[in-house]
Amino acid sequence: MNQGLPLFFHTQDPKRNHRQFRPGVRVDRLRRVRSVILGWRLVRLPGEAAVSKLRRTTFLLALSTLLVTLTAAPASAATVYSTGFENPPVSAAFQEYFTGQQFDGWTVTAGTVDTVTLWQDAEGRQSLDLNGSLDGSIARTLPAQLLTTYKVTFAVAGNTQGPPVLKSGKVQVNGQDVDSFTFSIAGKNPGNMGWVYRSFYFTNLLSTSSVLQFNGTTGTAYGAVIDDLKVESCLLVLCPASASTVNRIH
Repeated sequence: MNQGLPLFFHTQDPKRNHRQFRPGVRVDRLRRVRSVILGWRLVRLPGEAAVSKLRRTTFLLALSTLLVTLTAAPASAATVYSTGFENPPVSAAFQEYFTGQQFDGWTVTAGTVDTVTLWQDAEGRQSLDLNGSLDGSIARTLPAQLLTTYKVTFAVAGNTQGPPVLKSGKVQVNGQDVDSFTFSIAGKNPGNMGWVYRSFYFTNLLSTSSVLQFNGTTGTAYGAVIDDLKVESCLLVLCPASASTVNRIH
């Protein structure tokens, strides 16, 4: 007796106006053709084990194709967004932006921030002090793909022109805290800012866009400074193992 799992077919009874499911029996080629014409029927076919193996293989290939489709499209663009806060160009030592003002696609959502040309930058000739006259916040909306992981990389330093020695800030995506950082300006100066790079990951679940926000938390007019920001989509199979388990954004 064939011990393989049955193949399920849908049966349409031509004498009744509703669909039903019932177990089938062994049928010859003609009856199988008839079952296809009349509807789907539950039957056991010769060589069913081989058919089941083929179906499993086909299913796995289809699943692999689906996963690649979900992740490869955003990955093909590689860099989703990048900036060195070079626009608009600053003609003086710094330019302060206040709550509600916009620059280069960013909106100041709280306090004030400065784009600055006073010191060595991580790249280009400008960087962003997250504290203007006080703690500031900036945000911008980025397009996002469903079920996609993103890597955010940026350079951090500190305003060496005043206290405290330890500068701080945090990052949010869609209002959710995803990263916090500190930077000590001990031994640093405008010609040697000591830039360091840091990265974090977030996985977008169901949103079609993500709001990325940087917040200064130093508490004075001399805050943490950021530069050379980059957001990249990340294939799940290439992300670190921890990337898929933290910072899930709804």
